[in-house]
Amino acid sequence: MRVPQQSVIYRVFAAGYGSLDVDENLDWWESRGKHLPPLAVRVEANLRGNGVDVLITPRETRL
Repeated sequence: MRVPQQSVIYRVFAAGYGSLDVDENLDWWESRGKHLPPLAVRVEANLRGNGVDVLITPRETRL
Protein backbone atom coordinates (compact mmCIF):
# COMPACT_ATOMS: atom_id res chain seq x y z
CA MET A 1 0.00 0.00 0.00
CA ARG A 2 1.38 3.41 -0.97
CA VAL A 3 0.58 6.67 0.82
CA PRO A 4 -1.21 8.99 -1.66
CA GLN A 5 0.35 12.43 -2.12
CA GLN A 6 -2.87 14.21 -1.12
CA SER A 7 -2.88 12.43 2.26
CA VAL A 8 -1.92 14.33 5.40
CA ILE A 9 0.45 11.44 6.16
CA TYR A 10 2.47 12.23 3.04
CA ARG A 11 2.43 15.97 3.76
CA VAL A 12 3.70 15.58 7.35
CA PHE A 13 6.46 13.20 6.25
CA ALA A 14 7.53 15.38 3.30
CA ALA A 15 7.60 18.51 5.48
CA GLY A 16 9.82 16.75 8.03
CA TYR A 17 7.96 18.18 11.01
CA GLY A 18 4.57 18.68 12.58
CA SER A 19 1.27 17.16 13.43
CA LEU A 20 -1.97 17.47 11.49
CA ASP A 21 -5.42 15.96 11.64
CA VAL A 22 -7.86 16.18 8.74
CA ASP A 23 -10.81 14.43 7.14
CA GLU A 24 -9.91 12.31 4.13
CA ASN A 25 -11.51 9.76 1.82
CA LEU A 26 -10.25 6.21 2.06
CA ASP A 27 -10.79 5.70 -1.69
CA TRP A 28 -7.64 7.79 -2.32
CA TRP A 29 -5.75 4.66 -1.25
CA GLU A 30 -4.92 1.64 -3.37
CA SER A 31 -4.17 -1.89 -2.28
CA ARG A 32 -2.96 -4.48 -4.78
CA GLY A 33 -3.80 -2.15 -7.66
CA LYS A 34 -7.41 -1.48 -6.59
CA HIS A 35 -8.85 1.58 -4.90
CA LEU A 36 -10.34 1.03 -1.47
CA PRO A 37 -14.08 1.70 -1.09
CA PRO A 38 -15.16 5.30 -0.37
CA LEU A 39 -15.28 5.98 3.35
CA ALA A 40 -14.92 9.24 5.26
CA VAL A 41 -12.09 8.92 7.79
CA ARG A 42 -10.30 11.22 10.23
CA VAL A 43 -6.52 10.96 9.89
CA GLU A 44 -4.22 12.16 12.67
CA ALA A 45 -0.56 12.22 11.62
CA ASN A 46 2.38 13.03 13.91
CA LEU A 47 6.03 13.02 12.85
CA ARG A 48 8.12 10.82 15.17
CA GLY A 49 11.80 10.41 14.39
CA ASN A 50 12.15 9.12 10.84
CA GLY A 51 8.50 8.14 10.45
CA VAL A 52 4.91 9.20 11.00
CA ASP A 53 2.59 7.84 13.69
CA VAL A 54 -0.97 7.70 12.35
CA LEU A 55 -4.42 7.14 13.79
CA ILE A 56 -7.22 6.60 11.27
CA THR A 57 -10.81 6.51 12.51
CA PRO A 58 -14.04 6.24 10.50
CA ARG A 59 -16.35 9.26 10.39
CA GLU A 60 -20.08 8.82 10.87
CA THR A 61 -21.02 9.75 7.31
CA ARG A 62 -19.93 8.08 4.08
CA LEU A 63 -18.51 10.18 1.26
